Amino acid sequence: MRSLNIILTVLPSCFRSSLAQTQSITDIAIAEPDLSKLVEIAIALDVVDLIGNCALGPFTVFAPTDAAFEDFGEGLLNDIIADTNSDDALDIFSFHVVLGKQLSSDFTDGTILRTLNGKNIKITSHEEGTVLKVDPSINGGRAKIVSADNEACNGIIHIIDAVLDLDGELRPESDSEDIESEEDSESEATDFEEEEPEELDFEEEEPEELDFEEEEPEELDFEELEPENVVQVGPGPACRREDGKVGVNHEDYRSIWLSWKIEECEEKCRELAFCLGYQFTPFIMTWGTCQNWFTKQVMVDKQYIDDKSVCVVL
Repeated sequence: MRSLNIILTVLPSCFRSSLAQTQSITDIAIAEPDLSKLVEIAIALDVVDLIGNCALGPFTVFAPTDAAFEDFGEGLLNDIIADTNSDDALDIFSFHVVLGKQLSSDFTDGTILRTLNGKNIKITSHEEGTVLKVDPSINGGRAKIVSADNEACNGIIHIIDAVLDLDGELRPESDSEDIESEEDSESEATDFEEEEPEELDFEEEEPEELDFEEEEPEELDFEELEPENVVQVGPGPACRREDGKVGVNHEDYRSIWLSWKIEECEEKCRELAFCLGYQFTPFIMTWGTCQNWFTKQVMVDKQYIDDKSVCVVL
């Protein structure tokens, strides 16, 4: 793999670009000796194929170096990886991955990106835009992007010098404002706490919501009508056209890769006036692919579903 890296440095840029398009994020990470810890996590989580598939994505990975993981705590990291019953490793990995191809040229000071974990990270610009950092990172600092725009067939890798802090809070754009902002936030928090008694008056109105919840049985009647929409055809996904055939992307539905949860798939559908329903197919853990249907779809009987997908007609 070292010889390949040497070849890449001497090839003209046009050839390097075309060659990079044949390498996946996994390929690039494995070829980079300083990303071995990240590769270990990917192997432990069994997501090597996910970030190694050129047909999926694109993804943007903020990849901590091995030195960054040493600062995080190599012993702690090894314990997290070894604990197969814990979601900690998945939480850490997914907090370093963003959907879409996010080039450094697209970043401005204060750019907010949502990770696969569901939480946000923030890009800050320093030294007149020549240095980009990612917030929040461990030890109360910001992770510097030390190698940007490593392009793969399925996305981008930005190598960073610190592990991002899943439980940290986003800081102000300017380092010089950190202390003042923290003091302001503390005073605001104090003032907010003093106003808590006013919230008690609001909570007294909750009985009115109970009357609304009493209407839920009406939804049960609606669900009882769903079997009428079920058709029996050959094996395949849960949602089909009215004629029983499999839908076509951009004709019957719009694909949204790797929605974090089925609830978010439904939320995306309800945001679109033309969306008539959705299909969610689990991929790994709570992640999955989402289809927002804009032609009328029907649900097939469970025995004909071969991909664990779920079809919902709104």
